[in-house]
Amino acid sequence: MKTTFALLAAMMLAGCATSPYAIIDGTQSQVSDPDNYDVKILSVDGKRLPKEDIENVSPGFHYINLVTTKRLNTRAKDADYKMLAIDVKECTRYLVTAQHKNSVRDEWEPKVLREEPIKACTPGEKSETAEVLTVVTDAEG
Repeated sequence: MKTTFALLAAMMLAGCATSPYAIIDGTQSQVSDPDNYDVKILSVDGKRLPKEDIENVSPGFHYINLVTTKRLNTRAKDADYKMLAIDVKECTRYLVTAQHKNSVRDEWEPKVLREEPIKACTPGEKSETAEVLTVVTDAEG
């Protein structure tokens, strides 16, 4: 009975294993820079979100729509929205901010302050089959 329970528990825990991921974090603006602000994440690859501060994404290329948290001077509809095209690596946290030109103007650009490893994330293993197929495809083309 105990063996059956232990086996069942092990199978359930194995099913909980997560695949590698990355994090887009908009909450870590540079305090030392008065023109650097946090961002909210509006969407990832066109999928709308309820203005998240932090979002988990799968490794690979993504389009991230962001909005600055700075109160803007103009009422231009798209002045506070920007798109960040980024190729994220697995098990990496990307600290993304809004870098404004200065305190008077509303112009800004998304900025990746830094990348940090996610300690709790386990990188995936590359498939040897996929590598062989890539080599064969390159040799033919």
